[in-house]
Amino acid sequence: MGYVHVQLPPVNRQQDFDTNYWYWRHLWLYFTDKFSYVTVQCWNEETIAIDELKNYTNLMRSEGLVKEFKVDLNDRTRQFFVGNAALDGKLKWFNIFFHEVAGREGLEIHDYGRELSFNRITRGDAEDLVEFFSRHEADVKFVADEQD
Repeated sequence: MGYVHVQLPPVNRQQDFDTNYWYWRHLWLYFTDKFSYVTVQCWNEETIAIDELKNYTNLMRSEGLVKEFKVDLNDRTRQFFVGNAALDGKLKWFNIFFHEVAGREGLEIHDYGRELSFNRITRGDAEDLVEFFSRHEADVKFVADEQD
């Protein structure tokens, strides 16, 4: 077991969302089915993203300069995250944390989707992730746990 860390290049403002976030739909289709909810973080001034998220949950809290939302994953919310992720050519949300039913965090998306961490991943699953993200301009590596 271990984790896979992915660092993607900065967003190119001259390109559209699907070009900058080439992995987004594939990620939701193949790597998120085991998660039951997400925690989404937005900066307080990101009012468009905040207002939209309020339609999908009533569990919101303020943490200093950040608003944090817990959103249960179901067909409706998954469709929202896949189909309505773009704002001005970039990902709307600063951080997204994917959780299993027991509350364990499994996938982290940071910095508006430019950094991803797949936690508690087997070496075999890591190989698929490394191959997928290596096809593009991504710095991707598997880090084994010390017990591995």
